[in-house]
Amino acid sequence: MRRNFFLQLLPDMEEVYYNGSTSDEDERAIFITQQNGTLNTGEDSPKAGGLENEDERFRRPVTTTELEEFGRSWAADNSRRKWCWVLRVFEDWRKARNKLVLKEPYLGEPAYEKALSSMSDEELDDVLGKFVAEVRKEGQEKYPGKTLYEMICCIQAYFRIECKRSITLVDKKGCNFRNLNSALNFQMKQRASAGVGVDVKQAKVISESDENYLWEHGYLGNGNPEVLRNTLVWVLGLNFALRAGQEHRNLRMKNSQLSVAVDEDGKQYLEYKEEVSKTNSGGLARAHLKRKTVRAYENNDEPGRCPVRLYKEYMAHVPEDAPANSFYLRPLKEPKGNIWYYKIAAGRETLGNVVAQVMKSASFEGYYTNHSLRRTCATRLYDKRLPEQLIQETTGHRSADGVRCYKRTSYSAKRGASEIVQGSLKEEDITCKVRKQEYEENEGEGKISETKEQENKIIISTKNTNIVINYR
Repeated sequence: MRRNFFLQLLPDMEEVYYNGSTSDEDERAIFITQQNGTLNTGEDSPKAGGLENEDERFRRPVTTTELEEFGRSWAADNSRRKWCWVLRVFEDWRKARNKLVLKEPYLGEPAYEKALSSMSDEELDDVLGKFVAEVRKEGQEKYPGKTLYEMICCIQAYFRIECKRSITLVDKKGCNFRNLNSALNFQMKQRASAGVGVDVKQAKVISESDENYLWEHGYLGNGNPEVLRNTLVWVLGLNFALRAGQEHRNLRMKNSQLSVAVDEDGKQYLEYKEEVSKTNSGGLARAHLKRKTVRAYENNDEPGRCPVRLYKEYMAHVPEDAPANSFYLRPLKEPKGNIWYYKIAAGRETLGNVVAQVMKSASFEGYYTNHSLRRTCATRLYDKRLPEQLIQETTGHRSADGVRCYKRTSYSAKRGASEIVQGSLKEEDITCKVRKQEYEENEGEGKISETKEQENKIIISTKNTNIVINYR
């Protein structure tokens, strides 16, 4: 029996329907969702016009084409975009180099005509070593060493995932792909010594005093629809250490990752249950990982900053038929009664610039992004000396090394250290009532009962004594 296929693009949906039919009575659909570059084969899609037989136990047969599309799940969309960029840069370099080599003999150097994916290991070792040494930005500016390293890692991922070729380009001992790794090692050291890419631009941590200013002056709160939505981005990002981009956009209104509950002591809290994230995509390699679950308890001391109340207030102003797969909505210019928001998701760029816009509006200078909230969460937990395991559970880092990059010494401690070295801090200004070794043993055994940080003073209470560090 002949099957007829046709392509239909619906104007109001980001989906393409591939429909095939064996007869007028038996018609089935394949759904390929283009949003976020993911494949949806109809298993989780709503039944469209009764096309699926609800009496059947199994879904319709999967085609070979669909099965091949499942292969895209091995790499995130961001990873694909990165290696596509690197391959474009490589192709531009290859063409420019070939043109120069063919124009005039250049020490007998060959032109590279073969596609990268079809090169042997020996050829890759030669060509990628020269690529690392010669590649530049469009303005002849050198790439930082770390960028060169990441470019080779992207090419390695391309070979492994797209070309299905088991290959390890990066070898920190230089035993494999000797030319490539020698060139990479040399260029990274040379550029580090020249100061290229040494200063990495990082999102600034938000101090408690700066945050207090924002709350006190109305930049955060519930004064109007836009402020309330931005405040919720702030509160959720800070309390749940959400990553700046995708984790905020993944939040849903229906079947949400957020819920309000009450614990055994009757305390109300807002809970976030992670589904997928940068470090836990839910695939085979992550099947053993525990999902991140974080609670933000009600703040009865400062009700205006309470995450539970702000969440409830936002939900009370959302239309009943709001988009199921979006959480942050576009604010109405003029609220209509209790409804403050359109039935439209907030724009990607608008959502991604919330913290930068709030800090700019309050005239704070510096590089602030939504990622500042995640860094602030981890830094504050470290400053209060919470166990690393608890900090990892809050941030969702898979290793202690990953979360330690957020560990920062307080400015008061750095100032005290500088004064000690310069001899400007007198011995009596620093008093320590227990030896450092005893303190570390008490900390390791969990005997520290309380840690307080006051103005120019840190008080650490143990079972038997106190440690008092005074700074002038």
